[in-house]
Amino acid sequence: MVLKEKKDLPLQVLLVVADVILIVISFMAAYFLRYRVPGIHGPGFFIYQKSILIVIPLWIGVSAYFGLYRVRRAWRLSEVIFNSVLAVSVGMVLYLTVSYLVKEFFLSRLLLFFLWGVNIVVTSGFRVVFKSLLVRVRRTGIGIRRILIVGNSPSSRMLSKVINLHPELGYRIIAYLTPEGAGEANGNHGSGDHTIAGEIHEILGNIDELCPDEAIFSIPIGKREEIWGLINSLQKQGVTVRIVPDIYEFFSARMAMEDLEGIPMIKFRPITNQSWERGFKLGLDYLGAIFLLILSSPIVIFVSLKLKAFFKEQGILVAEKVIGQFGHPIDIYRFRIPMKTICSNPSEKSIPTPFGEMLYKYSLTEIPQFYNVLKGELSLVGPRPETPTRVERYSEFHRRRLLIKPGITGLAQVNGLRGFDSSDEKTHFDLKYIEEYSVLLDIRILLQTIWVILKRHKQPTPLFSST
Repeated sequence: MVLKEKKDLPLQVLLVVADVILIVISFMAAYFLRYRVPGIHGPGFFIYQKSILIVIPLWIGVSAYFGLYRVRRAWRLSEVIFNSVLAVSVGMVLYLTVSYLVKEFFLSRLLLFFLWGVNIVVTSGFRVVFKSLLVRVRRTGIGIRRILIVGNSPSSRMLSKVINLHPELGYRIIAYLTPEGAGEANGNHGSGDHTIAGEIHEILGNIDELCPDEAIFSIPIGKREEIWGLINSLQKQGVTVRIVPDIYEFFSARMAMEDLEGIPMIKFRPITNQSWERGFKLGLDYLGAIFLLILSSPIVIFVSLKLKAFFKEQGILVAEKVIGQFGHPIDIYRFRIPMKTICSNPSEKSIPTPFGEMLYKYSLTEIPQFYNVLKGELSLVGPRPETPTRVERYSEFHRRRLLIKPGITGLAQVNGLRGFDSSDEKTHFDLKYIEEYSVLLDIRILLQTIWVILKRHKQPTPLFSST
C-alpha cells in the first residue's frame, strides 16, 4: 500500500541531507584507506572537493530513482542492500563518465573501489538504523495516524495485514466499521480487533469517541445514500476519506486509462514479456539451477545419507502432483520428510522428527526442485504451484496466477506466506509479481529468499504442510 502524504516530506529531506553527509564521509574514509592506512603520501583531501560536488547530485538522483527515499516501503535488509548496491554502482558508472568528460581531476582506481564499498555500507547501514528508529518512534505514538476501516472484505483484510506488519508506515487501526448490509460483521481481521456493526446512525455515535484521522472504505460505494451520508459526516468532522476501488482485485500495473469520445475506459494490456526478458529469465533459471545444485551438493549428500539410513527400503524422494503453467499438471520433487509416531489414547499421530523439522523449516526439502527447473517445468522465481485440490476451488481471479511458469520461490514467500496460507493473499502477491516483472525483481526476490531462510533460526517451526 502506498499512501503519499506531505507529512513524509521531512523524513525524505532528512534522508537526502543524511546522504549528502554520508557521501562526504565515504570520500574521507576511501581517502584514508587508500593513502593513510598504507602510509602513502598522496594529494591533499581537499583536491577532491570538485569531485565531491559532482558526486552528490548524481548519487541523490540515482538513489531517488531506485526508491531509496520512499519512506513507505517494507525495508527488508536484503532489499535495502540490493537497492543500495544497485544505486551506488549505477552512480559510480555515471560519476566515472562525467569525470572522463570533464577531465579536470583524476582519482586512483583503488580509491574509487574503496569509495564504492564504503558508500554501500554506510548507505544501507544508515537506512537499516533509520527504519529501526522510525519503528521505535511510531510505537511510542508519535506521528501516528488513527485509521478506521469501513467494510469487511478481502481488501480490508489485506489493508489490516499491511498496516500491522509495517509500523513504520505510521498507521494504527482503531476500529473496523461494518454498516448494516455492507459486509460480514464476523470477519477475522485479527485478534483483539474493535469491530462496530449496525445501522449508520449507530456507527456515527461511536465515531465521535474514536477520534479518527482517516477512514478507508473497502466496500462498494455506488449510489447508496446511507454510505454517502457516512462519508459526508466523516468529512464534516475533518476526517480524511479514502476509497478502495471496486476493481481492487483486478488492479494491474498493466492497466491504462483511455477514453472513447469522452467515455472513460480501462485497458488491460497483455501479460507478455519482451523477448530479451524471456531469454534472460530462461538463462537465469538454467544457470542459476546448475550453480545452486553445485553449491548445495554437500547438503544434498548429507541429507541423502541421513534419509537413506532412516527409510532404508523406501526412496528418499517423493513426487507431488501440482498444477503448472496454463493449468497443466506436473510432478515436483522433494526430499521425503522422516516422521515419528506418537502413541496416544485412543489414536496414533505422526509428526516430523527433529531432522525432518529442520529440513522443512529451512526449505531443504525443496532442493530437488532445481531438477524441475532444468526440465523446464519450474522457474527459480514465480508463483508457488499448488495441488489440484486447491486449484479446483480457484476463481477466475486466482487462475491468473497460472498464466506464467510457477517457481521455487516467489514474492508471496518472501512476504512470509507459505504452505496452507490463504490463496487470496498469495494470489495478491503473485499477481503483483506478474504485473511488475523485471529482471531486477527476480534477482531481488532470490536475495530476499536467502535472507528469509536464514532468519528462520529465530522463529518456531512453521505449520507443517506439503507446499
